[in-house]
Amino acid sequence: MNKFFFSLILCVYGNNKNYLNFINSLNRQKYKNFELIIIDQNKVSILKPKKCRFKINIIKSKPGLSISRNLGMKYSSGKYLGFPDDDCMYSEDTLKLAFKNFSYSKVDIISGVTIDKSGKKTLLKYPNKKKFYNKFDIVRSLNSVSFFIKKKNIKFDHELGLAGKRILSGEETDFILRYIKKFNSQIYFDPNLKIYHQENSFNVKNKSDIKKIYGYAKGFKKTMYKNKLYFIFIIFLFKNIFDLLLSLVLFDKKKIFKSFYSIKGKLI
Repeated sequence: MNKFFFSLILCVYGNNKNYLNFINSLNRQKYKNFELIIIDQNKVSILKPKKCRFKINIIKSKPGLSISRNLGMKYSSGKYLGFPDDDCMYSEDTLKLAFKNFSYSKVDIISGVTIDKSGKKTLLKYPNKKKFYNKFDIVRSLNSVSFFIKKKNIKFDHELGLAGKRILSGEETDFILRYIKKFNSQIYFDPNLKIYHQENSFNVKNKSDIKKIYGYAKGFKKTMYKNKLYFIFIIFLFKNIFDLLLSLVLFDKKKIFKSFYSIKGKLI
């Protein structure tokens, strides 16, 4: 029997303390039936936050986003899981609305949107209305921060996801694609389900920013090929080529670099 309705699995890597802002947002939740599992990937252990109004369990793990999330799932006591980033925050209604959606829609996965503090959508292109996701929606409009999922016997692929110096995206997309296939599940999208997450900045002079774009593109290709979504891969590749041509005409230097390295990563 599940002790909680939600288990939130938060992986922390590096010296930043952004995760404390996320914890503060949990203290303000209107819905209270949840636990937080922090997976600490650092050599020097993080301190357990004080003044928390909910259960926290801190578990040590070697670096690796997929490895850490799998460990978090192993120790989770909730019926449903969430995978927040350490630099995001929930609105006070996030868990309450997720709970209502699970109660009324009878689906295994609920997805929402990421926004900045002004209310502008960030990270991905999301639909404007409630709907059930197809595979194209999953690839274009779903990331691990924005979904909640019923706990089942399935794991993240260790070959995908951030791991130390390795930058290879696609672990959440691969996880969801395998999940819906294995359990014949549906994904319900609700634009009212909001998670605060700032848009990542991009600097053409910053090698780590370029490495991320390149690594994400490599991970995207690996994920699409693994799940035999060749047509969707081709669509996104041609979109990058179109964006590159347009940015060359407009001489948009930032978009030129982003498009070029996205294409390069997809063609490796």
